[in-house]
Amino acid sequence: MCLVLVLAHPVLHAQKTACERGDRDWEQETFGVALPSPPPVDLSRLPTPLIERHYLGPYRMASQLVRGDFDGLQSHWDGIAAMPDRTEQMRWVVRSLDALEGRGLSTLHQAQAWHARNPESQAAQLMLAAAWVHAAHEVQRDRYVPERAGGYYHRPRNRAQQALPLVDALIAQGGFYGLAAREVDLPARFLLDDAQRQAAWDRYLGLIEYAPHYEWLYLRAAAHAGGAHEREVRDQRFAQLKALANRLGLPQPHRRSLDQALDEHVRPTGRDPNLLTWRPYWEARAKTAPTLDNLAGWLEAENRVNNWPAMVSLADRMLAIHPHHKSALERKSWALRQQGRNKEAYETAFAAMVVGSDWAMKQIVQAHVQGGLGLPQRDFESLLAHCKLGASLGLASAAHCLGSAHTDGFAGVPRNDTQALAWHLLGARGGQMSSAHDLVVLLPRVVTDPSRRAAVDLASAHWIRKAASHEHAAAQSMLAARPDWGLLCLPGDGPSLFQRLYQRLLGGE
Repeated sequence: MCLVLVLAHPVLHAQKTACERGDRDWEQETFGVALPSPPPVDLSRLPTPLIERHYLGPYRMASQLVRGDFDGLQSHWDGIAAMPDRTEQMRWVVRSLDALEGRGLSTLHQAQAWHARNPESQAAQLMLAAAWVHAAHEVQRDRYVPERAGGYYHRPRNRAQQALPLVDALIAQGGFYGLAAREVDLPARFLLDDAQRQAAWDRYLGLIEYAPHYEWLYLRAAAHAGGAHEREVRDQRFAQLKALANRLGLPQPHRRSLDQALDEHVRPTGRDPNLLTWRPYWEARAKTAPTLDNLAGWLEAENRVNNWPAMVSLADRMLAIHPHHKSALERKSWALRQQGRNKEAYETAFAAMVVGSDWAMKQIVQAHVQGGLGLPQRDFESLLAHCKLGASLGLASAAHCLGSAHTDGFAGVPRNDTQALAWHLLGARGGQMSSAHDLVVLLPRVVTDPSRRAAVDLASAHWIRKAASHEHAAAQSMLAARPDWGLLCLPGDGPSLFQRLYQRLLGGE
């Protein structure tokens, strides 16, 4: 009886609303508010030796983009292009592009500004393409899936497609940037159709040929070979990778690690929720082939069982291979904190923050506010110094911190709703759900033009629903108080869950 009443509801029989014909990406809407540049950093309140040790190479490059230091960016990429060793060259390419992970959308405006200022710069083309692709995958990985889920599929594809003309132009020009563009091409076309995925796959094999001893390229390719539902294609691509590794002489232990990684895609023991299976599996893998990838898997397994001393030891082994490994620094900091080693935990978290960890930035903010990590509670001058540094690195939690500073006026920061909104827009773009909630509060205060009221409501609906889906308590309360926001048809949302059920019951698509 209930199902009959639901199916008879007039909403299910309504014509498609106008907003379903578009796909406005509300996460790019700023309502005319200029996104801010990071303020000067007070180094006197920060551990500068740690900054000097980690703020270099690809990690400094991310800050250069955030700060709009386009000359510095160009020099960075020119230096990589001139490297004689191909393995080291591609390692720098990968780490430089991956420095935008989690910061694709929040740095997009600066990448666009660099490209607009220097349209002939191949480095600017590459970075803008990478920002678009990271922004696309940020949508795909987000747990927020609207009730009418069309936007979940359209938005990542739409963002990825913005990168394709830039990537195609670089590949057509050849040379170093044509090769580096393949590192962006594969994850971009992975979000599109099968024909484009195949073309990107073939080009990526050419990149492996260029730097055959860089193990990460094989692992990257394996991650984009196809899912379990594409078994025949995936197995064929795995066979290609093994043949390439054999022919090109991928050295041990990376050759063994590649075999383990390919086997893991077929028989995913490493993701078994049974800890009695999972932990020994990764330990055996790492003992057979102690590569960075295998040590990371073992470290995560020890984290699942709260084995803090083992985590510190494994993180140190990873850091001996890659001194700036973000997840190793994060895990080590957490394990040190659980053992009461607060000074070391803070220093390790600070290092993780410098190499781009928003998790570490959040830990440091919370420690200043609530106590912990050996930091004095409610030391707002020190908090502000850390947040300014984090903002110069493009970290979302630092943007939220500066937005809150402009709202609350702590540490002498002037109260200013427009500046607060600007920082919260950056924070929300970077995945900070407290910023998503706060910008919904600020939008109607700052954007007062009556003609934009409908747009403000749609943007607010998007952000509050997203924050609520991330279990942000204040956002859930706000959404409960505004049930109309939960019913608004956002552009690109597509048919509702009930509409899809109704269509399927009638035999339609």
